[in-house]
Amino acid sequence: MDLTDKLIISRPLYFTDDTSNCGYCSGKKADKRRYFALDSWYEKYSNDLDQIKVSNNTVGFHLESISIDKYDNFCNMGFRRSGTFIYKCDMLRNCCRLYTIRTSVGELTLTKELKKALTRFRKLICSDNLKPNDSQNFIEEIANMEKSSNRFKTVFEPPVFTEEKYQLFAKFQEEIHNDFDHTPKSFKRFLCNSPFPEKTIMGDKEEWCTLNHWRDLKSDEYITRLGPTHECYYLDDKLIAFAVTDFMKTGISSVYFVWDPTFAKYSLGKVSALRELAITSKIKDGFYYLGYYISDCDKMNYKGKYGGELLDICSGDYVPLSKVSKIIETGNFFMAKNPNEQTNPDEEPLMNEVFEKQCHKSLKNDIPLVNISDMIYGVNSKSVMLSNEAVLELNKLGIPYTQENITSIYKLKNETDKPSEEMIMGNDKVTTIPNVIPGLISLPELVDMIKKHRLTELNYQLIIFDSQLGKMRLVSDFDSEIPETKRIICDMIRTVGLEYATDTILIL
Repeated sequence: MDLTDKLIISRPLYFTDDTSNCGYCSGKKADKRRYFALDSWYEKYSNDLDQIKVSNNTVGFHLESISIDKYDNFCNMGFRRSGTFIYKCDMLRNCCRLYTIRTSVGELTLTKELKKALTRFRKLICSDNLKPNDSQNFIEEIANMEKSSNRFKTVFEPPVFTEEKYQLFAKFQEEIHNDFDHTPKSFKRFLCNSPFPEKTIMGDKEEWCTLNHWRDLKSDEYITRLGPTHECYYLDDKLIAFAVTDFMKTGISSVYFVWDPTFAKYSLGKVSALRELAITSKIKDGFYYLGYYISDCDKMNYKGKYGGELLDICSGDYVPLSKVSKIIETGNFFMAKNPNEQTNPDEEPLMNEVFEKQCHKSLKNDIPLVNISDMIYGVNSKSVMLSNEAVLELNKLGIPYTQENITSIYKLKNETDKPSEEMIMGNDKVTTIPNVIPGLISLPELVDMIKKHRLTELNYQLIIFDSQLGKMRLVSDFDSEIPETKRIICDMIRTVGLEYATDTILIL
């Protein structure tokens, strides 16, 4: 059996933290309504908000190895990475709604604000003799000004640690984010480490040569680089910024951007976004993934200035931001549905087929859409009741899930987690994954997959690595596994889908 292309992942877990530690809202939303994903849940508790725990909630796992193509698909399932940790938020219970946002050159409107940023950048890197480009093509303008500059250059390279990068990162974190809790080790873990094979990380000479000469590519020539990348910005041979990105078949995913606070007035963040969007034009049918969009967070909603579309995690399709901006402006969760298509108003969407999608299409602006999130996950929905019924079926099969409170998706403040389900990792409380989470395979769907004998596909494919014993073993018969292991395998299936689960080395 070839193990080189296997996913190697840890057990998926549910991480909970206080809203005060949320990197976006810090638990300081003036309007408490904005903590709630759905209107019906807010209305249920509007007169007694102290009853429930609103918290910062994430589903995540560590990835030891993944191909860039598979990670590309993970991005289009709503996941992001921080080093080798892969995560996405619980769109129902999290204090903020985090939507994957992507855009393309055709969706960008070059506003006066963005034009000013390019003008300031041109004045920084070029001589006074260089006149502005009359072309309306911002890609040409960026390429021409950079090729004309004797002071400025960028260098694409593998994401390796250097003291120069770390010192710039330290200055940026301390002066811009007031963050003094960093070390070279934490920097490596955050911005250098990645879950990709060494060959993908280091690339080859041709890849780097093409990428570093992207400005000179002809209209029918494209970038071939696939993998994690640092692009270093130099002014007069001094490092003034660097971009951390992942190059994928479907485009460029922006991970982080570090810039020298000395150059704050030059809007290097805006410039970097425009540059990366320009570079995306050299990837065939490429998109620019800007990370997460949060409608009610100024640190994240600026991304809408570059146009684009948001991922509907329950369908795997992208919806124009302009079509859902009103729905989500107060922090709401959306599920888009064409009113002309039939759907079961009681059931969660079937996610396994979404996970297996190879093409995540962009829905057109002229397609009618309605938001059905409250119908599926609201106060009067049947999602919790149906999941509790599925729990009984799973228990009969020796898979130990636990029924949940049918009256609320939230933990009540007087409610404690079962000791067997709660752990502490660092500053986070870690529990098993809730039964109902948008974007994961539902328990009723899981039961249906088992009844159709789909989980036999795991047999002689899934490998378990026992970290305590230091041994690997093949799962030969899922039904014969002990209950705890079956639960963990099912949580993995719910999180990444059956197809990926069968191609995995699961670390326990």
